[in-house]
Amino acid sequence: RNVLGFSMDFAEDFTKSNWSFEFTWIEGLPYADANSLTSINKADSYNLTVSIDRPTFINFLNQNRTIFFNTQWFFQWINGYERGFYNNGPFNMLATFTVSTGYFQDRLLPGFTLVYDFHSVSGAGLANVTYRLTENFSATVGMAGFFGHYQTKTPSLAGNSAPGTNRVGRGAYQAFVENGLSPIRERDELYFTLRYTF
Repeated sequence: RNVLGFSMDFAEDFTKSNWSFEFTWIEGLPYADANSLTSINKADSYNLTVSIDRPTFINFLNQNRTIFFNTQWFFQWINGYERGFYNNGPFNMLATFTVSTGYFQDRLLPGFTLVYDFHSVSGAGLANVTYRLTENFSATVGMAGFFGHYQTKTPSLAGNSAPGTNRVGRGAYQAFVENGLSPIRERDELYFTLRYTF
């Protein structure tokens, strides 16, 4: 796999925010293609990531510490995208939004992240609270909730989902795929972590 890319970042004075850009070109990635007799086709992937963060004082929420806001946007263009690809495309977009801060001299650290994939209509909400009992010992409580759904695609010319197989009823001539965060939509979890560092 050959990857060509560049990155840059800068501080923007008017909005008092920090910006970061990363771009990559990946040549000849294999994609599952229902219209190919080999079930595989190759296409180039162009990826752009834009990250913006801004520490902001909101006095009624936290008088002694900034609240950190960060958003990241992931854009993808699949050059050579075919109608039979199981991946979404040719244009894909995923975004994240994170808020975090610290209380009691950063001993109590709450945070929340929202993730959303636009084409697959899937995403996640991730929340956690960390409390540092000592400089070596900390405890974290968190939750992760995911959502998504199946998408219908063209069935493959070859393989088990080919139209010639014995399939009846609604969706008999459709293939069903899980893109974005949909494959983990049933993986909601609550967790508790104790950490000792040395």
